[in-house]
Amino acid sequence: MNITFIFVILAPITYGLVNIIDKYYCSKKIKSPFSYTAVVGITHVILGLLIASFLDWNEFTLSMLTISIILGALYAAMLLIYYFALYNEDVSSIVGIDYSYPIIIAILSFFILHENVGILGYFALLLIIFGVFNLQKRMVKIRLDMSMWILVLMPIVTGVYEFIIKISTENIPELNALAINSIVAGTIVMSTLFLKKVREDFPEDIKNIGLALANESLTILAILFIFLAMKYYPATMVSSIGTLQILFVLIIEQFVLVKIGGVTKDKILMPKLSGILLIVSGVIIMTIVGIV
Repeated sequence: MNITFIFVILAPITYGLVNIIDKYYCSKKIKSPFSYTAVVGITHVILGLLIASFLDWNEFTLSMLTISIILGALYAAMLLIYYFALYNEDVSSIVGIDYSYPIIIAILSFFILHENVGILGYFALLLIIFGVFNLQKRMVKIRLDMSMWILVLMPIVTGVYEFIIKISTENIPELNALAINSIVAGTIVMSTLFLKKVREDFPEDIKNIGLALANESLTILAILFIFLAMKYYPATMVSSIGTLQILFVLIIEQFVLVKIGGVTKDKILMPKLSGILLIVSGVIIMTIVGIV
């Protein structure tokens, strides 16, 4: 087994931990998802500039900059959609909806990158997608408050974002791309302060900047793991095994957030079990494909 495969596993686990912390903040700490997103934007600019200050930019070309800026713009869109959705719904619902995006990556990777993970790999992807859709059926039954545009847009934006990460790893240093990703995304998200409603709630939510700095540092680490995973392995494989994030989030949500109270709506695990088993089976098969 190649040691680099650890990045494929660490990415969803780290991101899952971020999701749980974010949901706790949204439920217990922040006043408005939009004003808090502006705070998150500030932290990303700070962290991005900090990373950038330690890097060599002498051979960083205009084409590299363009791709990195596109990544940052997509990530800004992801942040705005994510915090708005997270403020209204369970974290497992948000992650479950988002994780239909491996379909997007599989299609783009096959037709653009001519990527092929073999019959067994695509069978694993099929099991994972069935598992995700099974979880999504449960979410429909509990009547999500989210608009349809969020349900559609979230996996598309995430899929395109991670696909471009895959493309960027071919010739762009990961840390340089990561730094610009954070600076651009943070700058765009901070622009929500031009909205009156965001400015009204901002003085209250800026008090949480210490928490935001800690959690967004973990987020940037998770994104770095995605960059490194995409560098060494097929995008279809990385995104498929990334569904481990759903399992991690579900476990923490059921056994931690439910006990805290006031954080999660759907407190029943059993209706989600068939979806979980399908995802686990698919991830195990895809992992075997990755390490053999």
